[in-house]
Amino acid sequence: MRHCVKKFTLTLLILLPLSTAAQAATETVEDIHHIVFVWLEADASNQQLEATIAATQALASIPGVEDFKVAKAIASGRAAVDDSFSFGITMRFKSHADMQSYLADDIHQAYLRDHIKGKAAKVVIHDF
Repeated sequence: MRHCVKKFTLTLLILLPLSTAAQAATETVEDIHHIVFVWLEADASNQQLEATIAATQALASIPGVEDFKVAKAIASGRAAVDDSFSFGITMRFKSHADMQSYLADDIHQAYLRDHIKGKAAKVVIHDF
């Protein structure tokens, strides 16, 4: 009996890490946050900025987009705060697949073509 308990314990010690590693490898990342900072060209007017922000609202209608917000940068006197961008966009996705679908969506592609390419001096994106 004692030999069986030792054998069973040894088997568990060998298989448990393998099953945990397999589970971790198949788990998907959840709640992906997609943060975008856009610097429009230096000669962009306030009217162009407002029009671009208004057009950005269409991205919220793309399936999979959660907790969408777009807004102008808030001026800050703190040295650690970068307030040099024109506007920022933040949204959340429930899965990596949702984000990939969003990126390929026709609405997103049209937005990039019509409002960002050739009109933005710089775009910085952070996904986590």
